[in-house]
Amino acid sequence: MTLKLVDGQTEYRMSFNISNAPGDWTLTVTSQLSHLNILDGIPLTIDVTNDRYTEFTFTIPSELPEEHKNGIYDYSVTNGTVTFQGLLKLVCGTGGTTGTVNYESDNEDRQGPVYYTPEY
Repeated sequence: MTLKLVDGQTEYRMSFNISNAPGDWTLTVTSQLSHLNILDGIPLTIDVTNDRYTEFTFTIPSELPEEHKNGIYDYSVTNGTVTFQGLLKLVCGTGGTTGTVNYESDNEDRQGPVYYTPEY
């Protein structure tokens, strides 16, 4: 499953293979390597539920799309007694800043210093 995060957007909708989902559900997204929670216990609102799937809407923090969280994560959707788990690919629109600084040379002619010039 892929979730594309867009700058300035906080409301998202996702569908899961959960049939006739009753009760209150939460979403947790965890890093596979360090097991840090990227999203922890985000409340899910049921939009559509039927015999095949359930569609939820949820709100994420507005700064998440700018934090370079592109990657594959583990997710779990739970209502306290039943838990569904899987893999979630997060894709950030802009990905935030890279922290790099542009280098502007003061030697545009590419002339190096001359230490010794032999005479032939």
